[in-house]
Amino acid sequence: MINKAHFVGLILNQLVAKDESNYDEDKILFYINMALKVISSELDLNVKTIECELKKGVEYPFPSDFIKLLAVKNNDENVKIYSYLYYANKSIKENAIILSANDFFANFSFKAKMIYSFYDEVMPSDTYINIPLICEKALYYQTLMLAKEMLLSTGKSLEQAEVFRQKYELELLRCKNLLNNKHKLIETRYKNV
Repeated sequence: MINKAHFVGLILNQLVAKDESNYDEDKILFYINMALKVISSELDLNVKTIECELKKGVEYPFPSDFIKLLAVKNNDENVKIYSYLYYANKSIKENAIILSANDFFANFSFKAKMIYSFYDEVMPSDTYINIPLICEKALYYQTLMLAKEMLLSTGKSLEQAEVFRQKYELELLRCKNLLNNKHKLIETRYKNV
């Protein structure tokens, strides 16, 4: 977890040092939330499982914290997931979940276990940002990039946004490597005898 007040201060100091524009905490929180959504989607940082009864053809809205659907299970077996466009253009006979922009439906009725990634929105009253500490630099650069892209007042702000984007991509790769390796067993050249 990251201390929100400290992080917002770092962002504000960087933006004010590079630009004379007005940035306030509300704008910074908006950029942080946008960046959190991107990073959470890229890294699948937060995963939630919900169980629900799906009726054939009934459209269900995605949960409010939804980023992307990772899996749907029916009695511990994966159910195929298709986009609405693919579904509309093909004749699908198998049991499946169909995704549109804001909702989904099943072409059969069953008790589903849905696994999806989500993000925790940072509220003004929060003390911490719920993201692993190893992702702090990625969040920092993504937030700065978004703030500079949204400014769009000068070519200089777009150049700065591009620098922050490149730094973000490097940090994202580092985060992916660290997060993927933290659960692997450590192998050594020594064997048990």
